[in-house]
Amino acid sequence: MAYAIWSVTGRKVRQLLDRPAGTREAHDEVVFAPGTGFRVLGVRTVRGAPVVLLRELPATATAYVDEASELSQLDRKALARLEVALADEIPAGEAQDWPERCVGPVGPVT
Repeated sequence: MAYAIWSVTGRKVRQLLDRPAGTREAHDEVVFAPGTGFRVLGVRTVRGAPVVLLRELPATATAYVDEASELSQLDRKALARLEVALADEIPAGEAQDWPERCVGPVGPVT
């Protein structure tokens, strides 16, 4: 499962991982503050694999709103931008393994 996240506050951490640019492990990683909420905007298939489309929620937002089945205006804007980004040619390249620290579900497991 892959995730495409529309981020506002995520921070790239490549510089902190002691991996020089141009090396195989130099792909960007983005981290979020603990407790950051995300809204699921949809699921798309990209090159035969499911990609969950998410939007980062502001700290003041309620992350879990079961009653809200319609996407807000901000959700629709983020979804449109994610779909444009996914429509761009994604280089096939070599499959990369997720770093162990990045494997597992997003969010709390109940």
